[in-house]
Amino acid sequence: MAILKYKKEDQILFVLNVLDLTSYYYSGIGFKFAVRDHFPDLQGKVDTDHIDNESIILLNTIEEEPVMMIGLAVSQITSVLLSIQTVYNIDYLNLELDERIWKLAEDFYWELMIDNFPQNDETKRDDDDFDKDNFPLNLEIYIHSLLRICFCLLDVVTDGLVDTDQAYDAFDVPERWKLEPDDLEGYPFIVTILFDLLMDLRYHLNDYYELYYG
Repeated sequence: MAILKYKKEDQILFVLNVLDLTSYYYSGIGFKFAVRDHFPDLQGKVDTDHIDNESIILLNTIEEEPVMMIGLAVSQITSVLLSIQTVYNIDYLNLELDERIWKLAEDFYWELMIDNFPQNDETKRDDDDFDKDNFPLNLEIYIHSLLRICFCLLDVVTDGLVDTDQAYDAFDVPERWKLEPDDLEGYPFIVTILFDLLMDLRYHLNDYYELYYG
């Protein structure tokens, strides 16, 4: 099993990078639902893997689930990112890209994320990739992946390391619903706000089950 270690001086920027990736890609999932359910004429014509101002405008016109539910989770993730950069006085949006830490964040994200949604090149080839029967299950798996990412970010800032090769299946999320005193020794603000996000994502999963299974 590969144990990845993160230097203390890298951890804040690493967390910001991972949160940035997470909010960006999850916005894209919301856009895929928007195209599938509300703008079918755009299937195969827009790049649903990348979010720009035009796609955000379209998303903001939708007041139905699951787009609103996904949008709420994205805003919660983004709020954590903004809170961390404010507290630690980091102008993240204008910060020069640290390619080394960005690469660490990308590797971390894709090691833990299970994304079964169609990629843009697939949706352009075949409209059946927007099959209504596949999207709900894909979303459930995706939300479990978000929980894993948040859980492992907590490991990064509390222990300085994480095992991204743990044998998670698509629905397996480690149980961590209580903070221990030792968890607050390094970056207590980040630990606390990430733990709150973990709880928010847990409620997000509950909202998913309520939406699709009543």
